[in-house]
Amino acid sequence: MKKLSLLLIVLLFSSAIATMEKPEWEIGMYWKYQVTPAEYNFTVEIKGKEDITVDIDNEKYKAWNLTQTTEGKTVVDKIYTYVRTYDLANVMQITYLKNGQRMKDIYSPPTPFIRYNVNVGDEWNNSYQLLSYDGKNWQVTVVKENCKCVGKEKVKVPVGEFESYKIEKNVTYKMENGKYFNSTQVIYYSPKIKNWIKSESYVLGHKKSETVLIDTNCLEKEKKFALPLYISIIAIAISIVFKLKNKNQRK
Repeated sequence: MKKLSLLLIVLLFSSAIATMEKPEWEIGMYWKYQVTPAEYNFTVEIKGKEDITVDIDNEKYKAWNLTQTTEGKTVVDKIYTYVRTYDLANVMQITYLKNGQRMKDIYSPPTPFIRYNVNVGDEWNNSYQLLSYDGKNWQVTVVKENCKCVGKEKVKVPVGEFESYKIEKNVTYKMENGKYFNSTQVIYYSPKIKNWIKSESYVLGHKKSETVLIDTNCLEKEKKFALPLYISIIAIAISIVFKLKNKNQRK
């Protein structure tokens, strides 16, 4: 009896410190965000999977096509982001501006916006080149990120309140002209929503912008998914404990 009670406690504790696992995405999922103080919204929708070739090194990737559409006061019309399927690393981004200009950004090497399979307290570094093409010239920006999963918090956004992982990124950009630019990003990722639900941008300690989730269809899809394995195990363990307890009482 005591062993089973101990097992139940261990299972409950392990579920509380679970690893931030990579989400299982599906075609048709979308997330709509509001940006402040800028007056615009944008929606990111998973349109499908594609085989893409990056024209810098002719490398081929299997990637999700994430299409972003915007509403409000912004120069951006649409953005197509190609994300490597097995680790959700950004590979390439094509931006269409409202003035008709087209821009391409290539991540070398592909780098995730959020690193998965990490725990609270884990730290990691990202270093990559962002190769940008404006239709005439290539520009190279060297990006270095010092990242940490600092904890878990309940975060309230317009679509609800969710247990979220808090990730901090201290980012250094080295421009092609040799100048440096530093910023800090704070990202809140919700396993239930299968994406980040809030982000904050800081420069020199001053908050410059905030982006929050205002709509998604992932809550509807989440209801159709089976319970996570650890919850099923806990339910079975509780059932066994009560059966043994009733059996001992009858004796």
